[in-house]
Amino acid sequence: MTPFQEGYSFTSKFTGTLYSGLQAQGYITSINDEIQALSDNLNSFKGFNTGTAQLKGNAAEFWHAGTHNINSALEGSDIRATVLESNGFGSVDVHTSDGLDFGLKYYSSGADSANSQAVSYWQAYNEYIASMKRQGLEYPTINEYLSARNVPSNVLLSDPIYLEQIRVIPADQLEKAREALEKKIAKLMETRPDEVFRYQDTLDKLTDRIENSEGIESIPLSEEEAKNLASLAKEGAFDPDDYDLNTEALVEARHILDQALQAGLTAALITMVLKTAPEIFKSIDILIKGGQIDNEDFKRLGFAAATGASEGFLRGSIAASITAAGQAGLLGEAFKAVKPEVIGALTVITLETIKNAYLVANGKMTTGEMTDNLVRSVYVSSGALVLGGIGQSLLPSLPLVGYLIGSFVGSVVGGFAYTASYKTYISLAIENGYTYFGLVDQNYELPKEVLDSLGLELFKYEEFLAQNFEAFKFETISFEATAYAPTTIEMVTVRRGVIGVNSIGYRA
Repeated sequence: MTPFQEGYSFTSKFTGTLYSGLQAQGYITSINDEIQALSDNLNSFKGFNTGTAQLKGNAAEFWHAGTHNINSALEGSDIRATVLESNGFGSVDVHTSDGLDFGLKYYSSGADSANSQAVSYWQAYNEYIASMKRQGLEYPTINEYLSARNVPSNVLLSDPIYLEQIRVIPADQLEKAREALEKKIAKLMETRPDEVFRYQDTLDKLTDRIENSEGIESIPLSEEEAKNLASLAKEGAFDPDDYDLNTEALVEARHILDQALQAGLTAALITMVLKTAPEIFKSIDILIKGGQIDNEDFKRLGFAAATGASEGFLRGSIAASITAAGQAGLLGEAFKAVKPEVIGALTVITLETIKNAYLVANGKMTTGEMTDNLVRSVYVSSGALVLGGIGQSLLPSLPLVGYLIGSFVGSVVGGFAYTASYKTYISLAIENGYTYFGLVDQNYELPKEVLDSLGLELFKYEEFLAQNFEAFKFETISFEATAYAPTTIEMVTVRRGVIGVNSIGYRA
């Protein structure tokens, strides 16, 4: 192959593998970003003078939103929860991007938390005017009260003000809260049936965690744990590692396999497109010149697509799984720093070597050819990695494009470098008889054409030739003039040179 063909061949294999590695890296990065966001949000309360009893609710909001987002990233979902930090009337505490609203109440007991979630418009109004009376202030009418809070005047006053929200309370209070609501409902069924709805609605929507439409949840939090979080947050001392919020603890084998499958499918598509592109262009050229494409062209195109997709899937899934496991810390601290570009290149080289070793074992390739392919791959991949990084630095606004352009150019340069070095070490092998520890085969047999020119016949013991019976024939003697031919001496120059891949021998 020419250096350009070698460069394109490597790029067709490397591009899908690289993209798979970057995809896996992005997966781990998204998890770490959400862990960092939770840590930053909680530690942003550093220096607050608010007591832990009041701050625990705020800490719980960020905890539930943050742990939900960590789990969402872990499952590869795009749904995220946001703390709205609003203190308005009936305001939502946490909103998820799939359209769900959550209200959190972290009181000292299950009954108190449940009752606060079941407050109706009429109850809220009465509590407000009671406060105004204690202060000796004038208070508004119910309509004025609702209007000032942008609540429609036709709202049912017995409805809960958190009607459209899912109600979240401390995990350790959930059972007691449900018992309290059930007792309240049973009592009101006899005395105030019009009040039953708000408590029943609260009971139906009561939970201890955030859960989105895909079933991804936050981590439940008790009231005491919320206090501890608030205390740590005020000191700016929240550390996610203390709560096992890190990739080493969160990422499991099933997550790695899921990412490997997704990345493998992507790599298969990319590799198939790049591998079939030259065959498609070749077929178009044949069609333009000859007017038709024969069956062999279609077979060649189909074979390229099939092998490209299967090999691409294998390379992509392996590169993605190694990248994800390494950067998650599952392979040790040292592997966290290994870049997906390096893993991608090593994956391509390793799988090519394994395939070639199989061909050698089955007699379809020589050891020299396998070694030659390995050395060529190292040169080409080295060039791709070096110039890929340079391309990335020159085109920072186009992350993948810059790297791919640079890696393709680097692959071609690596091909030229290999060709030059190959000629150098083969020349030394010819002149000095070096074998490079068996990598070059030094053949000292004279070629058959030289032996034939010397008039030497070789005994081929491996061939058995049976003699044929021929009947005796009588032929008349004919006169033939003898032609005179002067005796000549033929000089044959034998020299050593390349007779095969990494093979040196005599040739005429």
